[in-house]
Order: sequence, then C-alpha cells, then structure tokens
Amino acid sequence: MNIVKLSMIKIAVSKCLLGEQVRYDGTDRLCKHINAIINDSISLVPFCPEVAIGMGIPRAPIQLDMIGTTINARRVNNPTEDFTEALTEYANKFVNDHPDLVAVINKKGSPSCGFRTTKLYIDNVLQHSQASGIFLREITSLLPDLVTIDEIDLADSDKKQIFLEAIHKKSPQ
Repeated sequence: MNIVKLSMIKIAVSKCLLGEQVRYDGTDRLCKHINAIINDSISLVPFCPEVAIGMGIPRAPIQLDMIGTTINARRVNNPTEDFTEALTEYANKFVNDHPDLVAVINKKGSPSCGFRTTKLYIDNVLQHSQASGIFLREITSLLPDLVTIDEIDLADSDKKQIFLEAIHKKSPQ
C-alpha cells in the first residue's frame, strides 16, 4: 500500500485579520473570509511584525515616510523613532523560519504589512502614491513568487478565486 503524504500550503496571515487584538489601538480587523479558504491542505502562519519587534499593544501609530529615495517606517508623533531596520530584520528572520511560504494574506494599508496600498508621506504631507509596508516589502523581495492578497480583495469572489488558483499552482507536491 502506497501512502501519499500531501504537503501543506503555508499561508502567512496578519494576526489582526485572525481576530487577535494586536493593532496599534488594541483592536483587531477580523476577516471572516479567511475561514472560507481553510481546508486540510492549508497551514496558516500568523504574524504581526510590529508586536514581534516589541512595539507593544496599544502603541503610537507608525507611517511610511519618504526620506530622500528611501521609505522608512517612523512613529507618527515622533519621527525620530524609526522602525525600518527592525521590521526588515524581522522579515528576514520570518522568511528564514518559513522559507516554504506560498502566500500571504495581509492587512491593507498597514505601514508594516500592507502590499502596495499604504499611504506614503513626505515631510508629513500625504502623497498620491502608495507603497508596501516595510515587512511585506522585504518578504516579497526575498520570496518574489509569493502570492499576496489583502482582506478587501479576499472578500471579492473573483479575486479570491484567482488567489486560490494561484496558491494551488504553487503548492508543494
């Protein structure tokens, strides 16, 4: 008798979307659409980069600031507090711990884990352009084939279907 062992599809998920109260204001952003994609072949890997680097709950918010040609994550009320390096280091550790990630479900607009949806500031003036949060920018640079979706797109049945097809194509055999 041959036993076939199926590999799990590892999907990283922002903890706030799983109902954990880890946001800067101590709240969550529970996304009920995540439950609809979970099955026996999917393993969720929860993350919250800001908590992981010791920022605490609640905490003063951060924002993405353009400084010259670089984008940094700095405290809104105290821009001398810069978390860019810590978030980048945590992203590297996260990828080292989970090199077989297939996808990420991220929090839209987050300065740490938004994907091309986060507000960008120059000299405290909101710009029309948007960027990726520092943590997600780093993990997607380290894992360029990573499939990403945020909670808003996950609620859209067509976008959710495209996401599911993409992760199953990348599924380890």
